[in-house]
Amino acid sequence: MALPPPNLDDRTFEQLLEAAIARARQSAPGWTDFSAGEPGTVLLEAFAFLTDTMIYRLNRLPQRAYVEFLRLLGVVMLPPSAARVTLRFTRTGTSDAALLIPAGTRVTTGASTSGTAPVFSTLRDAELPAGSEGIDVPAIHAEFVVGELLGVPGAAGGTFWVARPPIVAPVTDVPGADLIVAVEARAAEVQPSTPIMTWEGKVYRIAREVPFFSAGGGDPQTYLADRLAGSVTFAPGASGSAPPIEAGREVRAWYWRGGGEDGNVAPGTLTAALGTLPSVMVTNPAAASGGQAAETLERALVRGPQHVRHQHRAVTASDYEFIALSHARSVARARAFTQRELWAHGTPGTVGLVLVPEVPPGERAQLTPERLLGAQQPEVLGNIGRAVEVRRILGTACDMQWARCKTVRVSARVVARRYQNREQIRASVLERLRLTINPLPTVHSEHGWRFGQTLRASDVYGVALAEPGVAWVDRVGLYVDEQPQGEVRSLDRDAFQPGTWYAACGERLFRSLNDGEGWEAVLTVPGETLRLVCAHPAQPGFLAAIGDTAAQGVTVRVSLDCGESWQPPQTLDVKVQDAAWVTRAGQASLLLATDTGLLDVFVAPGQARVTPLAVTPGTPNLPLYAVTAYHDPQGDVTVAVAAQSLGGVYLSGGGGSKSFRSIGLTTLDVRVLAVQRDGARAFLWAGLAAVGDEDGPGCRRWELRGQEDPPEGWVTHRAGWQGGSCLALAFTPDAAYAASHHMGVAHLPLAAGTPTWVTPAVDSGLPLNDQRRFERVRAVAAAPQLVLAGGPWGLRVSRDAGQTYQPVVQEGGADAVTLPPTWLFCSGAHDIEVISEDEATGP
Repeated sequence: MALPPPNLDDRTFEQLLEAAIARARQSAPGWTDFSAGEPGTVLLEAFAFLTDTMIYRLNRLPQRAYVEFLRLLGVVMLPPSAARVTLRFTRTGTSDAALLIPAGTRVTTGASTSGTAPVFSTLRDAELPAGSEGIDVPAIHAEFVVGELLGVPGAAGGTFWVARPPIVAPVTDVPGADLIVAVEARAAEVQPSTPIMTWEGKVYRIAREVPFFSAGGGDPQTYLADRLAGSVTFAPGASGSAPPIEAGREVRAWYWRGGGEDGNVAPGTLTAALGTLPSVMVTNPAAASGGQAAETLERALVRGPQHVRHQHRAVTASDYEFIALSHARSVARARAFTQRELWAHGTPGTVGLVLVPEVPPGERAQLTPERLLGAQQPEVLGNIGRAVEVRRILGTACDMQWARCKTVRVSARVVARRYQNREQIRASVLERLRLTINPLPTVHSEHGWRFGQTLRASDVYGVALAEPGVAWVDRVGLYVDEQPQGEVRSLDRDAFQPGTWYAACGERLFRSLNDGEGWEAVLTVPGETLRLVCAHPAQPGFLAAIGDTAAQGVTVRVSLDCGESWQPPQTLDVKVQDAAWVTRAGQASLLLATDTGLLDVFVAPGQARVTPLAVTPGTPNLPLYAVTAYHDPQGDVTVAVAAQSLGGVYLSGGGGSKSFRSIGLTTLDVRVLAVQRDGARAFLWAGLAAVGDEDGPGCRRWELRGQEDPPEGWVTHRAGWQGGSCLALAFTPDAAYAASHHMGVAHLPLAAGTPTWVTPAVDSGLPLNDQRRFERVRAVAAAPQLVLAGGPWGLRVSRDAGQTYQPVVQEGGADAVTLPPTWLFCSGAHDIEVISEDEATGP
């Protein structure tokens, strides 16, 4: 149990009065009347009351000592943070000349100049070019104070106070740009590398802010800053290579002051420019965000023990979380984890830090992912990164990102007790749901929704039944806005990340981390259609997504971390039919089968290079339908391509760097290539197209033996095939699965003596057309006992090796919605119906 604080004097008022009366009886034997109201007794009661009050104040000493000890340990209350906004300046006059908008230009709401409305200042110089109608300029809710004289010390060291506190929390991504403290210097003391400021003809050496004096490294011109109080404290009597702060030297400061929650203004409210700015109109297209009030004493006292325990170092997960929360007022939550724990591509020693931006408590009941996105301030990551950098242990790294949210909607029927106000109950239940299914702390969720926690129907029952006046709840369904509901064109399985699958659906790429139980959109490309998704079979984390538009051609996007982040896209003026990953000498490349030949896209962090590869010397731009690759245990990579116009199949070693050779099938229309691994053996499969409405030729199989051809050549697998064209192939250790034109997902048991394709049952769950034949299946991916099938009708999953399929998106809503470990939920537009008990039990 916690240590109980001792009472320095635990006597009560009654005990004090009783002791006073006993002393009176002893000292004055003639005083015998101690009844209530007797004048002498009243005086004793008064003294007992005053003594009891003094004892109470004496017992408060531990609280005072607690605060004082934290102050001596360097715990200070955090300053307010300034809201940020992007201002749009546009021309209003007829002049077309360039216009300068200097840094520090002030803008406020409406036409108010009284000083009570929030005032924003631009962060940089901006020029409205000639011929341009408008320009965007960043601004913050603060005022920059220039060259303020803090004092002229009479001795080394000392504490100085700014005239206009508080100094806001760091506002830029440049270290020291928001608070500059400089000490007057002589010319002989200034070296070429010395940071200086000039002011009114004098030179000032810029001092360095440190969290504690021992971090100064012997430099005497370091200081501690209490931004809320506005104090700057130099170390007294320091010595070192640089001169100390001598008596008679001026100390000046440049700082941003202001901030607070009133800077979180709505869009279109900052329209009045203060000062002279002719022929220019200003507004804020988006809301300002990030403004926070100064920390309260109560919160600082709670944070104090954490400050002492973490001791300015980053070792444990809580250390990283504490650093994030204490160095950015615009961060409400932080979660740290060992990247290797969650991701196969994670680098050992790398800490993942996920941040949730702060939003004022009054807005949390209506919080949306768009509002959270608008509250994310880019410079926050830089500020926290620098704080972590000086505290992390050797050999570790930190990867920071903002938390991602999944919007979920609740549908339910709530039955109210008799004589209850149904509209009031509906409003209360809706508010409870929004405040419970919330990424930020609220009155109904002390810490906010837990990272990665599944939302279940039972959670909804608990929230609704907590509302007084609710009799019972039923018909609960959970819905997710972003799910693979449109046409699914491509599927793939991650070979390294357990339970991870990818689905290309319309303009979104979806990812599941739990074998299809839940799906999240990890990439959205408005105006494009994603046609291919390809996970690297030999390098963890590498993922490619290929889409196209009617105007810009094909766009290739590459992720090196399973879709968590994406490299800059590559735009190609070709039509891509297929893609495959290869690795040569440890470097990854993406091979693209296009209508103009084979392209090699070299992929590395921050760079990409496209090189054409000739398949046939006589036809360097041979049109292709398909490409696939096999990475053998010895490190060689075999590449296979299928040519258009009955051009056959070609093989190459060295990841496509060696010459290609034809291996036949020149009389068949090969549209699909895939590799099946069977222990140490590997087989190349070719999926064939059918003519018209024919049953089709099925598939062919070729054993990969390097430069040696298998004695049996191409093996035909047509028995039982009635699906028309083969559109995709996937494999498990004992079966092949084929997406077909009108046979659904056909299943071929490979262990059978004479393998025969098996058609799914009519009631398997795959959609049928009017002719009682299956709708076209465009994509398939498989693992033991788990098969995914995609088509124009969406995405379906089988958990019994392809026997039956269920839609990923259930019409009546789900009983549970899952989350990735680093994601959070955000409430959508809940649909709550409220009826009375009489209506529920009536006919």
